[in-house]
Amino acid sequence: MTILYVEDDPDDCDLFIEAINKVAESRNINCLLASDGEEALAKLIDFPQNPQIIFLDINMPRMDGKELVAEVKKREKLKNIPIVIYSTTVTTSDMQFFNRHGIFHFFNKPSDFDQLCDSLRYIFNLNLEKIVS
Repeated sequence: MTILYVEDDPDDCDLFIEAINKVAESRNINCLLASDGEEALAKLIDFPQNPQIIFLDINMPRMDGKELVAEVKKREKLKNIPIVIYSTTVTTSDMQFFNRHGIFHFFNKPSDFDQLCDSLRYIFNLNLEKIVS
């Protein structure tokens, strides 16, 4: 399984990768990183094969999470990739925007490592067949 994690904070990236490695168990998970929406979009366009899931922060420089979602949903090749919003803050208007764009799931960045691992297990088990197929 290939996932794309879009995050501008290097510490959050390190923690996320560590959690992915812990919860991967028997799954072969390849995690690609992008530091903002522009880099993520360029990688998505250039990928020969789409990632099975995108984890996306909202607040980033250059192109934020909302702008990236709008761009992804406009492209036939990319529009069906499940997107998980993974951010410190999600406002009501953010939720409305993302719900209109068919976001797969939301979760707030947890305050500790074990909560992050539990959230990732939940996402991977929530609808693994949909993500992997």
